Amino acid sequence: MITPSFSIVQDSKWLIFIIRAPYAKIADTEIEYGDDIFMFSAPPYYLRSRTASTVSGEFTVRVPKKNVGENFPGLDMISELLNPQKKISAQMLVEECFRIADDDEEDNSNDYFVEQNVVDIQAGCSENATDNYGYGFAWKRKGILGQLSQEIGDLVELKDPENCTIAERSVFIKLLTEQGIHLSADEQHAVALSLVDIVFAFAYDSRINDWETSCETGWNIAKLSPTLSFLCRWKSAKEAVIAVMRRSLCYPLYRNWDLSMMALNDSKFIISKGLGRTALLHILSKMHGILIGSGEFRYLFNDLFITDYCLWIQSVDESVLKTLQTEIAAVTKSDLELDLEELELEGQMARLKVEATPQLDSDDEPDD
Repeated sequence: MITPSFSIVQDSKWLIFIIRAPYAKIADTEIEYGDDIFMFSAPPYYLRSRTASTVSGEFTVRVPKKNVGENFPGLDMISELLNPQKKISAQMLVEECFRIADDDEEDNSNDYFVEQNVVDIQAGCSENATDNYGYGFAWKRKGILGQLSQEIGDLVELKDPENCTIAERSVFIKLLTEQGIHLSADEQHAVALSLVDIVFAFAYDSRINDWETSCETGWNIAKLSPTLSFLCRWKSAKEAVIAVMRRSLCYPLYRNWDLSMMALNDSKFIISKGLGRTALLHILSKMHGILIGSGEFRYLFNDLFITDYCLWIQSVDESVLKTLQTEIAAVTKSDLELDLEELELEGQMARLKVEATPQLDSDDEPDD
């Protein structure tokens, strides 16, 4: 946690704490005080809001004095207030202990008095420090990311930006780029096969939404793709096609054989040599954004699959995609093993039976 900049003033009845916390989240703010202890907690996240006029980003807290009229000395001594001296005690300097305190008790006993230091984030840095370690516009900032490291999480991928020189960052990013994704021939083929059902799921959703996205797009992609929903690994392209076609006829709102065949043809066209790598990268990038905002933890599919697919598709050999295109074969209704032909035959017979039944008027009486 960051110790915010603050000051204290007083009148005859109140102590007034002025705490600068421009990034605090109001809903998580907690204030406690009692005896000679005052505690303020507000995780330092940036909160943007609109108000009728400008705000200062400061909390003003009034704490009533126990003795009205009493004067508190040394309120301008911030260091003393943050780390008060221990009270003088007549307790023996050396004591015989008959039990060992639990680690938890030792850890929690002094939580309120952990050492604090006020850090002025707005303060300027020396030219030498920013020249070697700076970041931000014109590399003139330093000390900000280090203080917010626990709160911002993975906003910046560089693990220790405060102690990593500008020259070292260029070396690290070059090494990261050179690492790439190294797969064996069998792994390359398996990864390409999984791309079939992922692209099909995207093509199906695009078909039913006129190539736009909807609130159900994330669900459709995750549900239709066996690679995402069942973490499958395929041995052949036909196996992948059959699995995703079966799911397209069972799970979504629109279940139609012709619609699924259109999505399959779209998938073949996308993977074709004419479009290939560029089209696939565009689709994967769009899918990445969809899964981020889809909810229900679907953003994890980006970490598991989509992000690496975006990197892989840029470096994969063109022959892998060409082989994949030739392997995607047409499927028949019998291949899906859903008894589709029998169900269609029963439906046709039921329709013929209805058509053969004479229509009776209200005045007609059925023959006995």
